[in-house]
Amino acid sequence: MNKKRIFKIIAVVVGILFILLIIAGLWMRKEIRKFESNDPLVWKKEIRAFKKQDQQNQYPENAVLFVGSSSIRFWNSLSEDMAPVPVIQRGFGGSKIGDIIYWAPEIIFSHSVKTIVVFAGTNDITGHHGDSSPQEVADKVAKLEKIIHEHNPGIMIYYISITPTPDRWDVWPRAQHTNELVAEFANTTINFTFLDFINDFLTDENLPNEDYFKIDELHLNEKGYAIWTDRIKPLLTEQ
Repeated sequence: MNKKRIFKIIAVVVGILFILLIIAGLWMRKEIRKFESNDPLVWKKEIRAFKKQDQQNQYPENAVLFVGSSSIRFWNSLSEDMAPVPVIQRGFGGSKIGDIIYWAPEIIFSHSVKTIVVFAGTNDITGHHGDSSPQEVADKVAKLEKIIHEHNPGIMIYYISITPTPDRWDVWPRAQHTNELVAEFANTTINFTFLDFINDFLTDENLPNEDYFKIDELHLNEKGYAIWTDRIKPLLTEQ
């Protein structure tokens, strides 16, 4: 193969890689905008995908609905971890509590379940512009509880505490204050339980235990999900 042909092949490969980098950059920019947005309509594509799943599947009435942000979405072993309890998994991206409230008719009320597990609020407090205050987050949690119980008064809601993560350790005081406010709300609310898993993810020095997180230092790894499984599954099997 002559040098001219080699250079041509290299140029084509470089061109393809450049185009792929542009596409990846545009995708990342779009995802970041969704994460930073307070407009629930940015999740229309994800909600359409959930509705398609609903059309293709039949879920038993004793299924447990897991709803929330990316930590629910990325729980790839959820069905196996909760077995024999059937589950419905409705986690989407960097969603905030307001997004779940807005889309509740599609992702919550469309299912006949007796139990809901919620993990949301962590994206409401990130250290970026537009964050909600701890009281605002707690108020949104209370609003979510209200609309769920107005639709189904007997349903049980478990709210997983916001996790202390290495990536967002600088905003942990606000996140922890939010946990405290939600815990106080749970103490006076029927069929709403605050699941305090905070210490499970801290070291003896009260720092986030990196052993339980992926390389991004934000999302749980298999060991982290194992903690959730050990704490949540007994609550579901005892019902």
